[in-house]
Amino acid sequence: MKLPAPFRGVVTAMITPLLDRDTLDVTGLERLIANLIGGEVNGLFILGTTGEAPSLRYQTRREVIQYLSARRGANTRHCWD
Repeated sequence: MKLPAPFRGVVTAMITPLLDRDTLDVTGLERLIANLIGGEVNGLFILGTTGEAPSLRYQTRREVIQYLSARRGANTRHCWD
């Protein structure tokens, strides 16, 4: 089994913007991603690297993952390639 190439560059732990305890702030998430891409980060650690994931409902975590997965091709060269 061949292991993937190691991470290189800046990989940041990303917070999850919320409107309230269980509601994802999609606009805030988009602004945060744009800011990180603008800062030329090379990767994102989502859900769990800042200790917040266990306090989020499963549905909220799933929404974050689905949103970021769908956005992968839209100007995310620095974060995903």
